[in-house]
Amino acid sequence: MTLLVSYDIENDRLRLKAANKLLEYGFIRLQKSVFAGSLNATKWRELLKWQQQEIVAHFEPTDRLLYLPLADGQAQRFAFLPAPPPEWEETISPPNTLFV
Repeated sequence: MTLLVSYDIENDRLRLKAANKLLEYGFIRLQKSVFAGSLNATKWRELLKWQQQEIVAHFEPTDRLLYLPLADGQAQRFAFLPAPPPEWEETISPPNTLFV
């Protein structure tokens, strides 16, 4: 499943921790606080649980973290100006593995 993640986190330490975890899970940064990546359902639940325990538990009242699952094919219709990040196609395309 392809996910779009956006956050508005006031605390610098929490914001960096959230970003680093998304990068660890293979997400790419689209903007300063917007990421995209593909996870299976198990990894998504694992990431949500970690974010809830390590990030959201320390939120200020105005902090937010949004996970937006994208429908099949929806990410291919994104428009980037001037251009998508170099890793975009790899992120939204399912892996192609040939076993011989």
